Amino acid sequence: MPPKKRPVKKKPAIKKSTRKPSIGHNIFLYGKAGVGKTSLAGRFPRPLFLRSPDDRGCTVLALKGLIPQPIDVVMCDCWEILSGQYGQITGQHPVMRTIPGITTRYDFDTLIIDSLTGFERMCFEYVTLKDFRGKETEFDKGFYSYGQGPIKTAAREWPQFLLSLSEIVELGKTVVVIGHRTKVSVEYPGQPRFDRWQPLLNKHIWERTQAWSEAIFYMEDAFDIVKEPGSLQSKAAADMKGKLLYTQETPRFDSKNQLAMPSVINLGTSADQAWLELKKWL
Repeated sequence: MPPKKRPVKKKPAIKKSTRKPSIGHNIFLYGKAGVGKTSLAGRFPRPLFLRSPDDRGCTVLALKGLIPQPIDVVMCDCWEILSGQYGQITGQHPVMRTIPGITTRYDFDTLIIDSLTGFERMCFEYVTLKDFRGKETEFDKGFYSYGQGPIKTAAREWPQFLLSLSEIVELGKTVVVIGHRTKVSVEYPGQPRFDRWQPLLNKHIWERTQAWSEAIFYMEDAFDIVKEPGSLQSKAAADMKGKLLYTQETPRFDSKNQLAMPSVINLGTSADQAWLELKKWL
């Protein structure tokens, strides 16, 4: 008798997911001090500010009523909390838990990190104590000896911090990271050296953060440049014309856009108007 043919098993069909994609975003917003970064971030839905000890802007704005909606402001001065190690100990998320001194569990739609420069400093201090015996200088073979401290931080500690933020985005929440700016000198091969604006962060830390961010916005004042009569020099006009938000990189500054936004957004002259213009594209 011929051998019986084995029934051919049909491969299971791949079912199309009916789950809606997450609407959360991870956004890096930077610019000069006082340009309106914190005021704009405070207009995002149901914000929770997680601020470093170095930055009091969100607290001052909230007390002065310049952020219209009720907000939670938490000062964090412990890197173990941000890196997720606190969550490993308690079995809770590093942010969605009770921070020492705060007795409520937070319910938020937007987490605002204010500012990343302050949290970078906390991270560097943590690594200095943990791996370099509290020494910082090159003479003591400390944190900045041959640049080893920032390299170690970028390779080990910083990705864990960014992963914690990504987990929040996966929950459908938005993470807005605020940064300060600094002027750096750049030289491309075969081109003359020139200056540009970029976030005030160590280059290794910024490389990691830049890759993680799906949008990097550079915010600055809008004004006209006028030539002085009888002079070859120019100056900025006295009257400002509101704020501009740049979403695509130029030789003048770092930016990034994975949200199909226009390269420049006119934010108008107030924080309320700025939020109305920005949320059209989110």
